[in-house]
Parts: sequence; C-alpha cells; structure tokens
Amino acid sequence: MDKNHIVHLLENHGIELKPELDQHFMLDDVMIEKIIETAEIGKNDTVFEIGSGIGTLTKEIAKKSKKVIAVEFDKRFEPVAYEITKDLKNIEFVWGNALKEIEHRDFDVLISNTPYSICEALMQRLIYKKFRSAVLSVPKKFSEILFAKKGYKRYSKLSLIVNAFFKIELKYSIPKNAFYPIPKMKSVIIKITPLNMGYYKKHKEKYILTQIFLHKKRKLKNAIREAIISFGELENRKITKRQAKGIVKNLGNIPERFERLKLEDFESLIYKLKRSMF
Repeated sequence: MDKNHIVHLLENHGIELKPELDQHFMLDDVMIEKIIETAEIGKNDTVFEIGSGIGTLTKEIAKKSKKVIAVEFDKRFEPVAYEITKDLKNIEFVWGNALKEIEHRDFDVLISNTPYSICEALMQRLIYKKFRSAVLSVPKKFSEILFAKKGYKRYSKLSLIVNAFFKIELKYSIPKNAFYPIPKMKSVIIKITPLNMGYYKKHKEKYILTQIFLHKKRKLKNAIREAIISFGELENRKITKRQAKGIVKNLGNIPERFERLKLEDFESLIYKLKRSMF
C-alpha cells in the first residue's frame, strides 16, 4: 500500500489523524498478507473487522471472504474508505461503536487493528460470541497480560479468565514502520481460537471457571452452583441442585458478587472446587 497515495487521499479530504486516539493505519503489504494468512479466511466466511479506518486492510479481507462487516468509529474516514474499496461489493461499512455492534452480529472470523483503549473490553465481548478464530494486532504490553503465567508480574484476573476460554497464539511482531503514522508502542499479531469440549474434558477446572464467568450476573454462590451442575453434564453425571448447593456451602465464605473476586480469591476458589469434585 503506497504511503504517499494514502497521505494524499487524507489531505484531499482534509483529514488529520489523531494518534492519541490510536489512529494508526497498517500500510505494510507483508504484514497485511500475514494477517490474512493467519486468519485462514474461507470464501463463504463473514468477517467482522474492528477499526477498519480507511479500508486498507478491509480491501484485502474482502477479496478472500463472502462478506466483511467493517466497523470504524471515526466517520471522517468514510469518503476515503469508499474510494479505496470502490471495486468491491461485499463490504458493509458501519460507522459507530464496534463494542456495541459486535453484540448483535454473527461472523466466522474477527480481524482487528485493536485500539489499546478497547483491548480488554473486546476480549470480554468475544467470550459471549460464537466464531472460528480472531486475529488481532494489539499493543505488545497488552499481549503480555494474555500470555502471563501464574507468578509473573503481568499475570491478572484477565489472564486467568481469557485463557480459560481461548487458545491464544503469538504469531508475529509488527515493525513500527508498518503503520502510518508510526506509533510509540510496539505491536504484535495474535490469534485467538475458542477452546472446545474435548479440551475441557482434559482441563476440568477451566471448564468450571468458564461457567462461573458466564453466570457472573447472578449472585456468586448461584453462579458457582450453576457451574457445578454444568460440570456434571460435561462428565455425563447428574448433579442435582441440592447436591450443588451442598458443595457451595462447603466452600466457606464467598463474596456476594463476581466482580469482588480478587485474583487470589479466584485461584483459591478453583482449588477448593477441584478438591471437592475431581
């Protein structure tokens, strides 16, 4: 993608980029191709793209897929995006909030040049979606949270929860000059794949954690009870509501709400459940 051509288009439309809003466009053809290859897009796939910007990556996604839902918050980019993608008819541009849009959209693959400000919120949204894979460019600092192991500095509640739902792979480091304008932070490309039931049969504690999280709007004791009942279904054994309540009672003092659980509380809870059930 020719940088001078992009700069010229932006200037013609009087658009000044705002790096403080994470407005950095990927123009490097090699990195764009790596994202496309990593996503393994099929000709019948619907792709949800977050942060489509002026459409440089959108254009390449559209060539491989059945449909692209390209979401961009900054409507100033609309005329440039339409000009860059004018020869393609399978793109639906949405000018608005991607975190709201994703809640009512179905897709096979998600691709995102993810602004730092929404990284954590996006990961939490993905937990509730059905999709085959997601390929994200994210700040290196954020990726360190996702890959952090217990005992490491950046290990957090997010690290624990996200890795209970997904297989996360570090694919590539992105040179800063792959973006325009050049960002201050280093970025990487990661691939996210939802874990399947076969995995959970071998990692039972992670399955219970996912079920607690999926019921987090309930009181925590009730969320744990439902998680225990769901675990019984995974194991092909019936655990009654009464039995589940008994297990919860034996766990001792539990905070009322999921949000009040600290990282160490999570780990203690999973340990107690393992001792009670496995």
